Amino acid sequence: MSNGGTSPIPRERLWLLSAILAVSFASVLIRVVNHGVLPPLAVLWIGVPTALAAALALTPKPGTSLMASLKYTTLGLLILAILLAEKSMALVAISPVVYVVAIAVGWALDREGGDAAPASPEDSRAADERLHEKRLKLLGICLSFTIVSLLYRVLHSWRLETTALLFVGLPTLLAILLIYTVRPKSALGMALAGVTFALLLSAILFGEGLICILMAAPLCYLAAALVGTALDSRRSKKNTAAMLIAPLLLTSLEGAGIRLSLPREETVTARRTIAATPEEIRTAMAAPVRFRTALPLYLRLGFPRPVETRGSGLAAGDERVIHFAGGEGRPGDLVLRVEQATPQGVTFRAIADQSKIAHWLRWEEARVSWRTVAGGQTEVTWTLRYRRGLDPAWYFIPWERYAVSLAGEYLIENVATPAR
Repeated sequence: MSNGGTSPIPRERLWLLSAILAVSFASVLIRVVNHGVLPPLAVLWIGVPTALAAALALTPKPGTSLMASLKYTTLGLLILAILLAEKSMALVAISPVVYVVAIAVGWALDREGGDAAPASPEDSRAADERLHEKRLKLLGICLSFTIVSLLYRVLHSWRLETTALLFVGLPTLLAILLIYTVRPKSALGMALAGVTFALLLSAILFGEGLICILMAAPLCYLAAALVGTALDSRRSKKNTAAMLIAPLLLTSLEGAGIRLSLPREETVTARRTIAATPEEIRTAMAAPVRFRTALPLYLRLGFPRPVETRGSGLAAGDERVIHFAGGEGRPGDLVLRVEQATPQGVTFRAIADQSKIAHWLRWEEARVSWRTVAGGQTEVTWTLRYRRGLDPAWYFIPWERYAVSLAGEYLIENVATPAR
């Protein structure tokens, strides 16, 4: 009993309150880092759910599993609302489903416990200790995701979101934080579960699209699996695998600076033989660009798509403007200018790219050439030169080369092939 004759606030409630305030502070800091100042409406969007979550955290322990399930589900949604701030209205759409699941789980637990014999004092103390341990684990999970979310915003503000710090460093850090704060029986299982949860929430918390999640997922899982395996081996007194963490952390620095980057210049060539003469191909190349066929499946997963074009001609200085929209990012234009043209080919120079594609790679040059082959057909070669923007190189070079090779074949089919 305290001096005033009332019971002090239980320690687990204070821990929960501290976690909520930490999440709120992180959300404020994220927006200050991104905008330079806290947007006025952010005070409302962060302050209201913080106040509600704090009040709910200090309420007495629920008497039934159903009420406990509803309480902690509400707390979880409020914490997400604090992190999302101005985007928190997205939670309204999923909250009914979340509550239905919470009610079903709580009701099932109450029904299962209803037939049980009355617990002894020792059993009650053991149950309270287990509950306290679960709440501390929940706190560890919340703090881990808060730290990673904050670091993501910092990387984004420093324009390091395309480096290995994001794709290797953050998954590695998240796995380590979860393993050491939650202390699960299986470090590998917790690491993989944490990365899965982070990837599922990334579209809401970070605004990432489908293509970013699909591209990053294998790399994130690999980093998490290595960390989990290393720490599991350490627990089993087999420290050999634990040595994997050091090179993994060093790998995450790739792209953070010029001296830490591998060569970025890339060249990809696509070839196709088409039933047309060189003169017909040259005429097709000089005409306004018209995309007649559907994009390959991979390029439809979330990349911006060419929806409108302007420009024609093959004289030096003639331009092509391709407007990209849909997929990830805001709409933007890619501007190409004819640098040189001969009877056997043409070279385009990229002079501007405001599409989301420039976030992943920067177009530099497109060289198109053609030559007559047997049977009255013509072989068209489309060579694309670009600068890679994503790290680590060993992982993203194959992804980008594959995408660019598909783009080259698509351009031959739609730009160099005469319309029939």
